[in-house]
Amino acid sequence: MFKYLNFSYQTVELRNSQGLIKAIAFIATKEGLHYTDRINSIIRDIQQEENSILEQRILTNERSVSAFKLFSLGMLLLMGAIAVLLLVTASKFFLQTKEKELRAAELVIVEEQIEFDRNNLAALINNTDDMMWSIDAHLRLITFNQAFNKAIVSTTGKPARKGENILSSYVNENRLNTFKVLYEKALIGESFAILDRLDYPADLWSEVSFYPLLNGNTIIGTACFSRDVTQRTKNERDLRTMELEISNQKIQEQKKIARAILNAQEKERNRIGQELHDNISQILASSKLFLSSACEGNESLKELVKYPSELIDSSIQEIRSLSSRQVTPLKNVDLRDLVQSLLDRLRENTSINTVFTYDVAERELTDDLKLNIYRIIQEQIQNIVKYASAGKVTIAIEAKPAGLHIELKDDGSGFDPTMKRSGIGLSNMMNRIESFNGQMILESSVGEGCSIRIDIPFG
Repeated sequence: MFKYLNFSYQTVELRNSQGLIKAIAFIATKEGLHYTDRINSIIRDIQQEENSILEQRILTNERSVSAFKLFSLGMLLLMGAIAVLLLVTASKFFLQTKEKELRAAELVIVEEQIEFDRNNLAALINNTDDMMWSIDAHLRLITFNQAFNKAIVSTTGKPARKGENILSSYVNENRLNTFKVLYEKALIGESFAILDRLDYPADLWSEVSFYPLLNGNTIIGTACFSRDVTQRTKNERDLRTMELEISNQKIQEQKKIARAILNAQEKERNRIGQELHDNISQILASSKLFLSSACEGNESLKELVKYPSELIDSSIQEIRSLSSRQVTPLKNVDLRDLVQSLLDRLRENTSINTVFTYDVAERELTDDLKLNIYRIIQEQIQNIVKYASAGKVTIAIEAKPAGLHIELKDDGSGFDPTMKRSGIGLSNMMNRIESFNGQMILESSVGEGCSIRIDIPFG
């Protein structure tokens, strides 16, 4: 191979130095032809080899082109799929971005609304005169508004602080103990409200409400609200006072009416008593006189009318007795004499012993009052005579600082005050007493007699 290359080199050098003819002559020699033929043979081999390689390369290129086409088609399809996927992804991303932007915008709006509401709520909480505060389960302050802080400053001289024990804000021991109980009640789950009175620095009333704070089913504290209801309480008190005054006025008017009815009844009694005494008695007396005149000179007739005359006398006596019980003076009433005469008749007609005490000092009693007291005593004596089988009756009328005090006692058979009674005597007594704003206490039991205590205020 070196020789062939050297021959080729010499041929090229000869041509370059001596020209083409010399180079051809050098090749045409026997040795040159040998080398030339051999070179041509090598060249042909090389060309054949190159042609074979070229054919293989062409085949390879065709295969490569086919593979490249398939690869290109695959890549095109893949790129298309990727493009579609990218488009879908981009669309989703775009939509998600838009949705995120919308959500972000909505969140901004919501946050702005929350912030607006929070600011409004804070303004409402802090611009109200109502106190608001909350505490945890250990009685430590969580939150509070300006009204609460202002109250704490005025009470303790220092502002409220979160985390402080709420009980430290109560300088009064009674209020501290009271609110400790209230907080403990709220912390076990109760919701309630109380009316709280503060008498210093002024007479103030507050409505304090307690509401448990929950985290799930666990009580973590309590929220408290305090509202000044001083004016409302004052108005309610004034209204109750006015209603009570109106009610008292109505009662007093009714009592005046009752007294007027009693006075009218008393006048009617007097009228009836006088009619009995003046008219009926006179008629009976005239009848007796007529019978006596008709029987003059006729002894048998006298004997016949003797018994009717006795009945007439008895009727006149009964009418006089009845009239004396019915007729009482309506003016310048002497209560002592009236009661004493009542007891005198009682001793005359029964075996009952009487004790009478009268001590009203210089106190002036109205005729109306004295007359009603007399009727009350008269009613009770009639009850004693009818039902009690008493051996002794004690009556006391005394003037006390607060009013007139009356006691009626007997040692009779007594009765059960809780049992319903058919008579109206006690009811009549109560009506008379209540018409003068008085009170009556009755004590009795079977076999133990009866005691009545009456108190009637002056005026």
